Amino acid sequence: MKKEVVLVDAVSSATKITGVEYKAGDFSGATSIANKYITVDYPTGSITTDQMAAWADSVIAKYPDILGGAKHFAGATYYEFELPEKINDNLHDLINSVLSSEISAFIVENSSVDTVSSATMLSANKTALVGGAKGNMESVLSSVNVPVTQYAADFSAKTGISPYTIDAFLGNQGGCIGEVSALLLIVGGIFLISAGVITWHIPVVYIGSFAILSFIFGGIPAGNGLFHGEILTPIFTGGLMLGAFFMATDWVTTPTTTLGQVIFAIGCGFFTFLFRYFGSLPEGTSLAIILMNIVTPTIDRYIKPKKFGFVKAAKEKKR
Repeated sequence: MKKEVVLVDAVSSATKITGVEYKAGDFSGATSIANKYITVDYPTGSITTDQMAAWADSVIAKYPDILGGAKHFAGATYYEFELPEKINDNLHDLINSVLSSEISAFIVENSSVDTVSSATMLSANKTALVGGAKGNMESVLSSVNVPVTQYAADFSAKTGISPYTIDAFLGNQGGCIGEVSALLLIVGGIFLISAGVITWHIPVVYIGSFAILSFIFGGIPAGNGLFHGEILTPIFTGGLMLGAFFMATDWVTTPTTTLGQVIFAIGCGFFTFLFRYFGSLPEGTSLAIILMNIVTPTIDRYIKPKKFGFVKAAKEKKR
């Protein structure tokens, strides 16, 4: 899908402003912009002209201080927004961020395509952190224009919960098939536990140990220090929920005793945390489970189940 925000001259459409040449989306360097337009390019065939006009009206209404208010239909594939007479330099990136996120969310919501390919929340967050971004997960994802649904944004405004957490919980995020909706994975896991197919020990201890480690040490890569890590969003993103309920509980590759399963789950949580926050390998959940599968025979060797039918010999009474 083509999504682009371009700063253009109102008369000549040249990408020159105050004598500085700009490439698409690069608004750095200008002191002020007078009588210019923002052009939003959108893919043909994905949405209708009426839908695009309705979107443009909604964006102007939401950001009256950023956009001048006038819009101009400028062809079959883009709209132009007239800017205020003067815009300070520190608003350039804000304009780009606002329009990029708005058009991204709108096109995805109104598109007729079967699938949308995009970076997952985890990969976008890690890439941004490697690039020097700092802050909590919400601010980092927002800074790289990872879109959220309107429902998540509205619910977040009422509750204070991160919109990315809400989208991840409901499944409105990118990811491998079967791992995107934490809500449905929890429902499936509860069904397996209630049906007696699995026990609660591995899923609960796995997720719990990962959450504790994330809270204590997860803020370090983002520059937030100890005891300032995220909990909910990392739990609901990636393959953690899928792995905890449906992979780590495999009968053949997990310890046979309850204590052994607890140790196994703690190891899974530790390695998942390690790979996500301090490693560069993808699929940290799967790799963590595989590593602990290797340790399973050792766990079973030293933590043995009680022998079936075994009865301790009665102690002889002292005379």
